Amino acid sequence: MSVFVLLNRGLRCLILGMVLLALWLVWERRERARPWLDLYVVWDEVDYRIPPPLPRIPAVVTRVVSENVLQVRDTNGVTWNVGLAGLGGVLTDGVEPRWQRFANQTRTNLTEQLVGNPVLIAFTETQVNRTGMGFFYIGTNSESLALDLVSRGRLRWLKESTRMLPLNEQAKLKAIDRRARQDQIGLWKIAAERSP
Repeated sequence: MSVFVLLNRGLRCLILGMVLLALWLVWERRERARPWLDLYVVWDEVDYRIPPPLPRIPAVVTRVVSENVLQVRDTNGVTWNVGLAGLGGVLTDGVEPRWQRFANQTRTNLTEQLVGNPVLIAFTETQVNRTGMGFFYIGTNSESLALDLVSRGRLRWLKESTRMLPLNEQAKLKAIDRRARQDQIGLWKIAAERSP
């Protein structure tokens, strides 16, 4: 066997080894690509249309009705009962007291955090009886209440109900919902303990 053939085979093995190493490195760091994948999935599901931002109106939270319904007073003094759009409440079956306790804790936490404080509401629908659905934004940086509640496993993210949000907000919700489920935070921990 000539030196040229030996060098040729060595070079082929080296190239093959580098390709395998590159594939292994990409596989090991695949979690870093998840936010981009989430953004692509959301982008694809809205047919490549960017939803316009929802108009936000200022209000003050006056009462927490349930874990996913807030009572607010707008700047005109009108009181609204507003459901948290894109968020499902705790599914209480009446048999398991842990679910009811968890829902009550969520309501108590929201009461302590929000009652008397200003919020911004992006209504998605309203009724003549002053009820509606909307997204809430709190704090000086207008942080999404949905992001906070889903990341702590307090409420369930309803994917279909968030299609009108900006794409980056949808992608963030998708990512934190996946993380809360994987880490079994909040209601996902109770669900995991309940399943056989």
